[in-house]
Amino acid sequence: MKEAIIERERKPSLLRANLLYLISMLLIVGIGSRLQSIHAAWGVVATEVLLILIPTLLFTRWEDLSWRETLRLRWPGWTPALLGLLIGAGLWPLSLVIESVTNLMFGYQTPPLPGLSPVTWWQVPALVLALAVAAPLCEEAMFRGYIQRAYEGRSAAASIVATWLLFALFHLRFRGLLALLPISLALSYLAWRTDSLVPGILAHFATNGSQVALATGTALLGWDLATMQAFARLGTLLTAGLAVAGLGIWWLQRHTTPLRIASQPVRSAWFVWLWPVVAALAIFAYAAHQEVMFARFPEQVTPPLALQAPPWDRTYTLQYVIQDRQGSEVGQATCTLQPVAGAFELSCQQQNEAFDLRIGSSRYVSGRIDRAFQAVWDATSLDTLTLSITSDINDNRLRVLGQTGSGDFVLAQRWNEEITHTVTLSPQALVEPLWPWRLSGVTFRSGVMGRVTVVLPGPGEVVAVPAVVWVDGPERTVTPAGVYTTWRVRLERRTAFGPQVRTAWYDMQPPHVLVRYDDGVLNYLLHTQR
Repeated sequence: MKEAIIERERKPSLLRANLLYLISMLLIVGIGSRLQSIHAAWGVVATEVLLILIPTLLFTRWEDLSWRETLRLRWPGWTPALLGLLIGAGLWPLSLVIESVTNLMFGYQTPPLPGLSPVTWWQVPALVLALAVAAPLCEEAMFRGYIQRAYEGRSAAASIVATWLLFALFHLRFRGLLALLPISLALSYLAWRTDSLVPGILAHFATNGSQVALATGTALLGWDLATMQAFARLGTLLTAGLAVAGLGIWWLQRHTTPLRIASQPVRSAWFVWLWPVVAALAIFAYAAHQEVMFARFPEQVTPPLALQAPPWDRTYTLQYVIQDRQGSEVGQATCTLQPVAGAFELSCQQQNEAFDLRIGSSRYVSGRIDRAFQAVWDATSLDTLTLSITSDINDNRLRVLGQTGSGDFVLAQRWNEEITHTVTLSPQALVEPLWPWRLSGVTFRSGVMGRVTVVLPGPGEVVAVPAVVWVDGPERTVTPAGVYTTWRVRLERRTAFGPQVRTAWYDMQPPHVLVRYDDGVLNYLLHTQR
């Protein structure tokens, strides 16, 4: 099919296109992050419209260019539009697989923006509006409209490659960069092939809409993406998606005639028009450094965790069922929380059966445990004043006694009634297995994080290791006691085998009762609260 050759005298300048890119990135870093911290979904809408779309329109008017012509505001016909939707949906599984692979390659995954996982069905429309409507409309106008049009002055290939890479870098996600590349390339190709924003907007909608559907299914329908069955389904989905995307691209090539834009010489030196991109790359490099430091070495860059008095104004009796990794009940625990003079007191009894469980390549083992533990925490700071732990594990007994005096917290451990280890710690240290209840005093706000010391009693020496506490939410949590809207608190520490994560979920409503705790082997679920 013969290509049409169209030469446009009026295009955005490369300098102003790159300047728009840099200014929008700075606005998002400085203002967009704050808008999204106020409200995730509506913050994204405000970011897209105020910090991406409006600057694009103003730059177009600044150069006295036609919005319709510069931003490709033309209807391409139903066939290219629907093919764009098909291509976007087909490429989404590829992005999902690349995301999973990079999680393994980089050894960490960045948490999603707080609030972009729905807790109720009422939140889903706002997320669709933000991610599947506002983001495609505004980002395509800037990238595949204004910026790609400016780079067409060099060549069609330069315009596709430039917007392909600039779009991926714009999201400031170092680990997620590779996953953005397939859809970013497809969006640039669609704009060049059809000379319209519509197919790209619909492809963008399909990709982001699929991500919203996945987040909704995980949060509200209980989809478990960590199972081997889910990974097998993902492989099938990838194969089908690539077939659909390939068919869509083949069909698009047969039914469209691309525009071959005559190149125009750039009269200024490269650094005159490229310096905004260099500055944007520096911002990306800084963001990548921060991402890696927070994900791989969080204990080096986070402040100490500060606790405050939880609103425990009466005695609370909490009964939990204990499940293994397959969801079978293997035990129970009963805990009592009560205010005493100037302090809070926790007292728990736990019993669970022994099990040896294999799931795929993983093995989960627990001995028969009969455990009692108590702690007294200062009512203001939640510093530990005293604690005791008695664990009968099969035919062995572990006893741990702790006492605060002269500002230090001294912990003595006995294994089968012989003193095996004594260690002096800070009274702020978190001790297994008591810390999930103590963290009811954390500041519950998405994004809160702080470093802690975690004490792990055991048959040998008492182990004290650095760790980091992360707070995010809200999240929907189902327990035998009911369905709760919760804060999720992760305690992560580094081991020779990678990060080890313990997760606790707390009711969003005061007094922030612990409703679920996953220690990596056992799962505690609230059954009764009195």
